[in-house]
Amino acid sequence: MASLQPSSSYSSKTSNSREKQPAPIAHNATDEGKPSIISAMILSLMAAFGGFIYGYDTGSISGIINLPPFLRNFGRMHDDGSYYFPVYRSGLIVGIVSIGALFGSLFSSRLADTYGRIKTIFGFNILYAVGLIIQITATKSWVQIMIGRMLGGIAIGAFSVTVPMLISECVPSNLRDACVSCWQFMITLSILIGNAVCYGVRHSEGNGGYQIPIGLGFIFCAMLFLAILILPESPRYLASMGKVDEAHKALSRTVRMDPHSNYIDNEMREILNSIENDKALGEASWSEIFTGKPKMFQRIMIGIFTLSLQQLCGANYFFYYGTSLFTSLGSNDSFGTAMILSGVNCGCTIFGMYVVNRVGRRKLLFWGAALMLVSFLIFASMGSFALYTDNNDPNGPVSAPIGRAMIFFACLYIFGFATTWAPLAYVVVAEIFPQRIRSKGMALGTGSLWLWNFCISFFTPMITNNIGYKYGYVFSGCVLFSLFFVYFCIHETQGATLEEIDTMYGSGVKPWNSSKYIKEIQDMRNQDHQDTTSTEA
Repeated sequence: MASLQPSSSYSSKTSNSREKQPAPIAHNATDEGKPSIISAMILSLMAAFGGFIYGYDTGSISGIINLPPFLRNFGRMHDDGSYYFPVYRSGLIVGIVSIGALFGSLFSSRLADTYGRIKTIFGFNILYAVGLIIQITATKSWVQIMIGRMLGGIAIGAFSVTVPMLISECVPSNLRDACVSCWQFMITLSILIGNAVCYGVRHSEGNGGYQIPIGLGFIFCAMLFLAILILPESPRYLASMGKVDEAHKALSRTVRMDPHSNYIDNEMREILNSIENDKALGEASWSEIFTGKPKMFQRIMIGIFTLSLQQLCGANYFFYYGTSLFTSLGSNDSFGTAMILSGVNCGCTIFGMYVVNRVGRRKLLFWGAALMLVSFLIFASMGSFALYTDNNDPNGPVSAPIGRAMIFFACLYIFGFATTWAPLAYVVVAEIFPQRIRSKGMALGTGSLWLWNFCISFFTPMITNNIGYKYGYVFSGCVLFSLFFVYFCIHETQGATLEEIDTMYGSGVKPWNSSKYIKEIQDMRNQDHQDTTSTEA
């Protein structure tokens, strides 16, 4: 197989490492048609049930904390007999999942490297079920709810590392962006379902009002167990354990091709070459996040900033507290309005999965951030200076037309987020790390995501109580920063193999020149494939 590199791009060290290709795999190569994107998408959606569990928790808790029986059992009573949550208590109940997820994301990387991606997902799914049992049996103690949610959060954090990792390592490079986006689609779908369930029980007065939304989590937990029985293990993990034949079969199952086809052989040859290079360097240590080459610390920081900015863009401001937010906007049915917003989020994510495979990462992230910035600035300005009709008194009446306009701009913001940053942040982070350090890099990236997720979910009630909709300017500033971050830091990776991405970082390509570089790499790969096919013919 020819070396895939522009002649002027690589350092001599990188070039030499690329030329040390392992011998071709001893199979009788046959062409079996094109890889099945439908099969890859179905398996990716099955794996992404880990994301479904995360999204369902996000969508349901925003409604659960406003349900009458939940407020009665775990809140406090006003003098007039109504129930409420102190802001610290609602912040802890919502945000404790993120603290658990922070630890889960960090611990799971080592387990995934040692026991495999599938077994790690299986083990944490059991922990999630235990957390549900603790929550559903609570009737008086809000601390019991919090403990159960923390255990569930540990599992969710583990899913956020291992599921995108599994998908990115199972599917070929030309299918990877759409397939990894399945993770985000399942999150948005389940947020919608969580809102819908809470909408259905919003008038319930018995304990079943909150136990039904919690109990439905057992169904999704069981569905993930069933998916685990069907899903193949990561070919890259299997190959790194010396199970090359099993890796061939796992990859062929994903795209429904013969294990001995040219396509599978070529993909496996890239994987084995990467693994051989990693073995030559020895087992990755945590110190390599600072000293590893090529440019490992820079890539770690890109992963951390990308997933941090996905949270700091402010989407969870709407999802965690949507029901409370739309009540303050004067909505007569805040549960229904939150469900509409989640429906927009889900529908736009489907559109995003379509365009992500056709438009570059950099373009989508940049223009998505631009739309989010404009929408959030208008939303925050209208809420701060035009919503309240009585001398801008937050306790006074609200302007219904302004409230409806703010809901529109919230939906416009969600369109920008769901089609770009929501799916692509996971795609970028799943792609930029080499095999030997991928689990550690993704753990740090998702750890930062969960840290900011907690800060937003815990502090939002307190901040909005003090500055109201001016809180939106904080998120707008973060979105503005993300525009510069994308242009100066994010490389284009669409259509490149994980091994080619590693080589690109080693070559010193600037982010704003990376699109041209990737096109050159793809042209060379296509020419190499044509030369191989004509030689075998």
